[in-house]
Amino acid sequence: MTRTLAVRQDLTLAPDPRRVIVKLFVPGEDAALVRTRAQALIDRVAHLDDEETGRLLRDTFDRFGGRHRDLDSTFHHHYDLVRHRVARAWDLSPTTRLLVGAYFSHEYAIEAAALCNPSMVAHPDQADLEPGQLRVAVSLRQIGEGHLSSIGFATAVLGPGRRLTVADRSGPLVVGQRVGIRHRRDLLAAGLAENDCDNEVTATVLDALPERYDEATFERVLGNLPPDLLSRSTGLSTLEQLRRTNAASYATTFPADTGLHQRVLWPATPAESNGMEDARFVRFIDESGPVYRATYTAYEGRRIATRALASRDLRRFQITPMRGPGARNKGVALFPRTVGGRHLALCRSDGETIGLTRLDSENRWQAPVPLHTPPPQLGTGPGRQLRLPHRDRRRVAGAHPRRRPDAPVRHRRAPARPAPTGTGHRRASRRTPGTR
Repeated sequence: MTRTLAVRQDLTLAPDPRRVIVKLFVPGEDAALVRTRAQALIDRVAHLDDEETGRLLRDTFDRFGGRHRDLDSTFHHHYDLVRHRVARAWDLSPTTRLLVGAYFSHEYAIEAAALCNPSMVAHPDQADLEPGQLRVAVSLRQIGEGHLSSIGFATAVLGPGRRLTVADRSGPLVVGQRVGIRHRRDLLAAGLAENDCDNEVTATVLDALPERYDEATFERVLGNLPPDLLSRSTGLSTLEQLRRTNAASYATTFPADTGLHQRVLWPATPAESNGMEDARFVRFIDESGPVYRATYTAYEGRRIATRALASRDLRRFQITPMRGPGARNKGVALFPRTVGGRHLALCRSDGETIGLTRLDSENRWQAPVPLHTPPPQLGTGPGRQLRLPHRDRRRVAGAHPRRRPDAPVRHRRAPARPAPTGTGHRRASRRTPGTR
């Protein structure tokens, strides 16, 4: 008897436009002016009297405070980011500073465009369940305005039997707070090698760094580089590459009193500034115990890069780049445990071939072994037939976008050259009968 591996559920997770966060907003500039639009806005707020300032701020909290967590701190933070534009910051009252921060904030619906690509793992909290039930954590790709993706979560319960119940996802959302981590020298070395950045400066830095180091140690090593290395033509560009590569690893954490469905993993580095896409979670188990691991695609507007997530409790997440030929495209899926002591993953490094890659001792995912490849050719031989949507036919060699593949070829006669008339030229055209 064939065992049922999957059961289709009559359940849809729909995008919820009420799930919003508050982002920094700085107005753009139309031209080089005497003062910026941001400066003009701050000046107008600063000239409001106390009564009007208080009224506007109360109205803002009345309208938005119920759907955001600690809006007061958010406005304070946004004020701190723009206060360099305030002419006399010490003259502004606390209320005025909050109102300035509010004017430099905007609300963003993280699921305004779509909600898709879930993955599911056992939840770290299995308390208060009935026999035959399992609480699960569901990761989701949230796509907002401008096709900007982030990683969100939902909580659900499997069982008893084939039931799947998704918990309510309402409540104010929280974007993770970036925190410092202990960086790994081997990951820095792998990133530099992948970017062909190998010279005397990088070699000196790698020799001086310990296996694990923090930001202060990293900057101290850079600051102690000898002048004769920094004065080389590639010195400054190498320092920029070192800092960029090192910054790709970071950690983000959430308050302990937030629910899983309230936590939003939001882009925090330039490499993922246009989105964190398609997280695939597994509950990885080894001799140190269970840990949640995932891969996702970082997108910066033109290029993609594969990133790895790791978390013990789904509250603190550590993000690191994935290096090596096996991690050079989308679609990396980690194995939930080691096989023969090796870390393995499925991948699509060429975009279409499913391969098996392993992590080597230098933290590089090796060239994959092909497991499933596309057909060697797309032909029309015996027993072979290819059907494509009309819009895709033009992409097949020899196919005409407006003609059936089996239709006879009609060649259009070249138009006659326009003949000069008078002092100017008038374009003449001839249409061959039977052509369009």
